[in-house]
Amino acid sequence: SKLRSGLVMRLVLSHRCRRLGSALAVINAELKALASDPAWQHQLLEPPILQGVSDVSPEGVTVSLLLVTVVGAQEAAGRELRLRLVERLQREGLPLAEAQGRDPARER
Repeated sequence: SKLRSGLVMRLVLSHRCRRLGSALAVINAELKALASDPAWQHQLLEPPILQGVSDVSPEGVTVSLLLVTVVGAQEAAGRELRLRLVERLQREGLPLAEAQGRDPARER
């Protein structure tokens, strides 16, 4: 029987992010915070892993993460981690990539 589930997450940082090292440190800190959170410890079979920069493309700099959870918990843990990462990166002024073809002037 299957005892664990995994989720590879990809987070795309903007090319405007001039502090890639700082962004990786912030991401790693949030991974550790999730792993030490009593509300999530029982769902995680091992601490989330920052796999590093996995791609550089016109969209941005892609960072890969790995979550290993109890069966069925990977999606909820992934949503929680995404929320924490987006909020923290915004607080730190570290931009995520924007959708290609987006015209900010048309969104006003």
